[in-house]
Amino acid sequence: MDHQQSINGWRGGAVALSEVTLRRGVGRLVRSTLFCYTNPMKYLSKSPEETNKIAKNFLETIQPRGLTSVVVALQGELGAGKTAFTQEVGRILGVTENMHSPTFVIEKIYKIDWRKFKNLIHIDAYRLEKESELLHIGWKEIIKEKENLILIEWPENVPGIIPEGARRIYFKFVDETTREISYES
Repeated sequence: MDHQQSINGWRGGAVALSEVTLRRGVGRLVRSTLFCYTNPMKYLSKSPEETNKIAKNFLETIQPRGLTSVVVALQGELGAGKTAFTQEVGRILGVTENMHSPTFVIEKIYKIDWRKFKNLIHIDAYRLEKESELLHIGWKEIIKEKENLILIEWPENVPGIIPEGARRIYFKFVDETTREISYES
């Protein structure tokens, strides 16, 4: 069964969102032995308000993982909505300062108090050519902190150091005012 609506609904079904997603059983997608997701969600956003609603829905699926941070990989072409989504996540989590993509500084850390998370870390790997460049800013230490919620743009530039259990959100430019946002729920 396949459904499609804008933010007021969703498109669900058994659609593989990445090459590491396996179909197992009716309506169940398994990303690894530790993480099970059902019903890939696909939304259309035509405004910041709709993106905010999508971000709220996504955040409902986020839980602290215990001993390590939660990493969310944001994938999509330039202008597809990754930074706008991150800004909405920040607003929802109480970030009051202006959030811009840290393309030149690579990383920005925002203090939050949400569930058991204390830091929202926004990383933009667009300019990175090697994974070692992310290691230089303390990546190994950052992902070990269970109080960190990490959103990383352009994870495809540093694929070897993105944790296996990272959540993935896919962004697609549809037209000047519309973006498609999909993730495993």
